[in-house]
Amino acid sequence: MRKVLTYGLIMLFSFMACQNNEEEKIDAELAAYIAVFLEEAEMREVVIDLELLDIRAHIMNIQERNIVGQCYSYSDNSKEIIIDENYWRDLNDMDKEYIMLHELGHCVLDRDHLNSKDQNGNCISIMQSGTGACDKQYTDANRKKLIDELFNI
Repeated sequence: MRKVLTYGLIMLFSFMACQNNEEEKIDAELAAYIAVFLEEAEMREVVIDLELLDIRAHIMNIQERNIVGQCYSYSDNSKEIIIDENYWRDLNDMDKEYIMLHELGHCVLDRDHLNSKDQNGNCISIMQSGTGACDKQYTDANRKKLIDELFNI
């Protein structure tokens, strides 16, 4: 069932990726991580209405120093995620998932940064700011706990 759901979400985002004039709305590589976000939300019974989710997502050059991803909110209620292309190409799959979950936390869940840490100094949230206030540890061992926190579970 999970594979069917994931495949369906990827197909949906592939369909959504093309607008009028074949303009790409969501980069195909990012669509897979948006599908992960939606699947994780569904597993936690968090309802995200895809029809209301007017979001664009692109991998492109970000000129600002030390910014690897950004979420923009526009006056027409649309949202846009930009991921820095130089940073993205050097990431492994877990780090790509992390950065997309973080940006979707901003764009979809309206989450702010949270730099709280545990007794070992590790970040307790995917929504950490990246300023070094806590140590980012995103592994198979703590993935579920961090995603639960993302969705306030």
